[in-house]
Amino acid sequence: MNFWQLFHRASKDLSDAGRVHIPKRFDEWPDAWKRAEYKVYPRSTHVPIPKGVGTDFIQRLLARRSVHSFEPSGISLGALGGMFRAACGETGMVEGRAARAQPSGGGLYPIEMYALVFRSSDDLSAGVYHYAPGLDVLEIIQVRDFSEEEIDKLFVYPWIKNASGVVIMTAVFQRTMQKYGHRGYRFALLEAGHIGQNIYLAAPEFGLGCCAMGGTRDEIVEVLIGVDGVTEALVHGVVIGIPKR
Repeated sequence: MNFWQLFHRASKDLSDAGRVHIPKRFDEWPDAWKRAEYKVYPRSTHVPIPKGVGTDFIQRLLARRSVHSFEPSGISLGALGGMFRAACGETGMVEGRAARAQPSGGGLYPIEMYALVFRSSDDLSAGVYHYAPGLDVLEIIQVRDFSEEEIDKLFVYPWIKNASGVVIMTAVFQRTMQKYGHRGYRFALLEAGHIGQNIYLAAPEFGLGCCAMGGTRDEIVEVLIGVDGVTEALVHGVVIGIPKR
């Protein structure tokens, strides 16, 4: 087993043995967890940036927020499929190959996209789906219901059970590592991050909110979507749903 495989396997552990203990109460967190820090050069000359510059798209970027409070409602096929298309769908041909909405190391696209849909809507049943960008379709893996107890077993955060579902990203590592070796592991994680940001930007266009999160119980989710957790493994999750007003 290579060192990247050992790291990925070890970082799946969400038990207290595998991570720092995080108190549930915010007021019990150390001060260092409650603030974001950034580096400054106090002896440098500062150049102020003009305010109010930018297009509507730039303003949407600045308004991007994570949503943690959702209406317990289903999601339409158009909203879920449209969001997938905008986040990682094919966008045209470049040098004889299909390009997609996200950058990818070598254009090899190791990330696969799944959706766990917790609640049925008029045109989309609860269940497990895979997005096929070349066909621009959702493929049904399972049509099934999700109980609150099961959602609690899949994810760490209790507020997730009110969401419409969760987008799961896996990486088929060999797609990039065959060309870039161990650095290809990095490229897969970077691509997942790019797709996650695309979801953030696309979600409001479909009336959705979202929240990227790391609180996945990887091995349980991997069994559910039918991947082995080694050659194809979970790397990212994004909660989606109708924001609570």
